[in-house]
Amino acid sequence: MLASVNLLDLLSKTEGLNWDIAQFPSYKESPDVFGMYDLHVIAVTSMSRHKQAAMKALEVLFSDDNQKISTRKTGRIPLLTNPDIRKEFGADNPALKDKKLNSIFKSKPASAPPFSKYQSKGSEITLKHYKEFLADNKDLNTMLRDAEEEINQFIKSQQ
Repeated sequence: MLASVNLLDLLSKTEGLNWDIAQFPSYKESPDVFGMYDLHVIAVTSMSRHKQAAMKALEVLFSDDNQKISTRKTGRIPLLTNPDIRKEFGADNPALKDKKLNSIFKSKPASAPPFSKYQSKGSEITLKHYKEFLADNKDLNTMLRDAEEEINQFIKSQQ
């Protein structure tokens, strides 16, 4: 099982791999809920000098027509809940033909947790140590301990 998002382009280019899609697993206490949504945000800031023009650009970008084109070509889940757009999901990708695409829409994303102001730097530090683990330069326990120590040092330096 590969539980991830936005990999359909990669999977469709992998010849000879026999794969399909299933509903994301969920916990008994939260049925039909999967991990946090992979979200990219586009917004108009309060400081913008061209709010009206920016809003018009967003209207075009998020129109039904453009969302339909995007979901057909990229195989990315449309942000709009319009069932007609969801039916177009991955339609321009021949590798997705006969795949169980409706499985993708059976669950809803969990609410995003509140992030610590140290989350970004903590992730950066963890990734650095994880790469050392992957390169066989550290065992798992050492990697976790070193990452924790460095994160704690960073947090103390910010207080």
